[in-house]
Amino acid sequence: MDEGGPESVPEPRQDTSSRPMEEISLVQQQTAAASPISGQALTSVAAQYRDRSTGLVVFGVIQIVLGLLAALMVPFAALGAFLTRLAPGAAMRPGQYISGIASYAVMAAVLLTLGIG
Repeated sequence: MDEGGPESVPEPRQDTSSRPMEEISLVQQQTAAASPISGQALTSVAAQYRDRSTGLVVFGVIQIVLGLLAALMVPFAALGAFLTRLAPGAAMRPGQYISGIASYAVMAAVLLTLGIG
């Protein structure tokens, strides 16, 4: 076996950081000129659409508030299940209050997730 022959020696690479700045800027200009999307096209497309960010932020805040209210209902549902045990003959079965708590928790998680982003 040939372990160190002249064919197995890789050739040194050229260092691209030593290129002059004029050559790099020329390459960047050529790339920008060849690009199918120019800055003017981007501004004309963006000018066609209205800015709706305020409405989206307001809608997101409303969803966050609704999510917090749904999360607030989780301890109230548990409190209601606890208080029904104090009344004679009106105790709730565990499946009833567990499903209620799970429903409010899922609604809160969905609303908060959609409201945040």
